[in-house]
Amino acid sequence: MPTLFVIGLSTFFLSVNAPGDPVLRMMNLPSEGELINEGGYSQRLYLEKRKSLGLDLPLFYFSISSMAASSKWIYLKREEERILNRWYIQTGQGDSLFSLLKEINRLELKSLDEDIKLPRTQSLLLLDQLKSLKRENDWLKACEKVDDLNIFLANLNNPELKPIECHHWILANSSKFWAYIPKLNIYAFDNQFHYWLKRTIRGDLGYSYIDKKAVVPKILRALKWSLPLSVSAILITFLLSIPIGVYSAVYRAKWFDKLISTFLFLLYSIPSFWLASLIMVFLGDPDSYLYAEWFEPLGFKQINPRNSFLQNLPILLQHIWIPLFCLTYFNLAFVSRQMRASMLEVFQEDFIRTARAKGLSRHIIIWKHALKNALLPIVTLLGSVLPVAIGGSIVLEIIFSIPGMGWITVEALYARDYPVIMGVVMFSGIMTLIGYLISDILYAILDPRIRLSNPNLSAGNA
Repeated sequence: MPTLFVIGLSTFFLSVNAPGDPVLRMMNLPSEGELINEGGYSQRLYLEKRKSLGLDLPLFYFSISSMAASSKWIYLKREEERILNRWYIQTGQGDSLFSLLKEINRLELKSLDEDIKLPRTQSLLLLDQLKSLKRENDWLKACEKVDDLNIFLANLNNPELKPIECHHWILANSSKFWAYIPKLNIYAFDNQFHYWLKRTIRGDLGYSYIDKKAVVPKILRALKWSLPLSVSAILITFLLSIPIGVYSAVYRAKWFDKLISTFLFLLYSIPSFWLASLIMVFLGDPDSYLYAEWFEPLGFKQINPRNSFLQNLPILLQHIWIPLFCLTYFNLAFVSRQMRASMLEVFQEDFIRTARAKGLSRHIIIWKHALKNALLPIVTLLGSVLPVAIGGSIVLEIIFSIPGMGWITVEALYARDYPVIMGVVMFSGIMTLIGYLISDILYAILDPRIRLSNPNLSAGNA
């Protein structure tokens, strides 16, 4: 549970600090400038959407700020909060700066109000000055821009556009002392992380920025493609690599060991994405001499998601073999070498010499006594391979057009669809925990001396 909490906490803060404004993304607006150009209606819609998502709440159960910071900053947009952070360090007047920012935002809305009847050219010039002011990091230069803004407002001679005066008081009462005095703020359960955690426990990871659909169903749909391929790859990898590793250790330095070692090192040196690309070019291109009619490069797209699994099974079986081979051979070479090294280490143990001294047959010594102890390091590999395999191979799924976990991850990265990205990260973290839990259970099954209830007894000490 502590590990799961840390994974959730890390995922949440990564999503919070991701570039861009989530509300603007959900409103299909590329920047805040577009929001302003749409007028006051979009501004109100933005604030309502932000409140409905809980983004006007504090981030965590508590925060540490300075005495000069204002508690009202949690209601600000991310860009506004950043500029006020720079200003209050120079002035030590958090609440007054918040009032100044409200005046600036008021002028923005007034400049777009049709009832004021401000000419379009003057309205655009006013907006440019206000944007420039909100981008100024230096407080003294910001005050100069406020003075220039007041001169511009005076020339407009519009009673609705009142000048900003509070910056003079802030400038006169500036004190950096309060900016360096820490203050602890307690928010209890009324914060963004608490509500995010409650939604996550219920299986709600938010909505995609692109199609506005829930993230969890998107991951589950992708898992339908990645899961059969990944589980098949894991089974084939371990069912083949374990006997290959055992025989390589038994016939060490013999022709079988040399031949299989050379072959496995050759497989291990071939990148899977390179081999997959060659297969696509030579077997999938009709102009190639090696063209195979049974191999369709985009065969997975022929599967109708509306059909049942049994209806799609013939097409799946026809096109799964080459992606399965590309996903399997690299792990097969690695795991079999690990199995060989583990068996050779077990052969040097005292209990193996004792078994030989008792006159036990070679078959029983290898497959009953040595194998069970040699599998412990391989079980550890299973715990680490499981989340990676189920998470999908990004490159292979792109090459073979498989709409699995790797495919939606790449799509989300290109589109900066952060809810989907964080959902995949969260899912991968949970699968890692499940993988290591399965490893711990298998430890206890393989070696009765290891008990999960005794944390002080590890596999190495058993």
